Amino acid sequence: MTWAHLDSQMAVWSARLVSEVNLSEGDSLKLATRVASDIRFLPREAKAEIKDTSPVPIRDRLRELQAFQAWMDLIGRSNIPAPVIRAQVITQNYICFVYLPDACFKVPSGMWLEFGGAISGDMKVSFQAARSIG
Repeated sequence: MTWAHLDSQMAVWSARLVSEVNLSEGDSLKLATRVASDIRFLPREAKAEIKDTSPVPIRDRLRELQAFQAWMDLIGRSNIPAPVIRAQVITQNYICFVYLPDACFKVPSGMWLEFGGAISGDMKVSFQAARSIG
């Protein structure tokens, strides 16, 4: 799985990301790539604090999301019976409404303030975009 693969899947949300989150059209079409880039260029201290305060180890979080993406891609290409579709919906609901909020978006209060200017406004917009479409 590549960021470009996720970018193409997220492109259907481009208009909403532009109108509701105020991303540029270019950023809205490459949301996964943009978030990955923003994270890659965070200061070392910011990354360490995110790692230290994360309720789920970041490597485990990424593996879980990659497994979920693989499952969604597999099911999306299949001619599947109703029970498997129900399993897909249950998995999707769990990931979207339980796992992602708890593991990825609930950061300790004041975290942005502690970083001061270390996290760019673009990074905040990236997180807002991810939350608004999740």
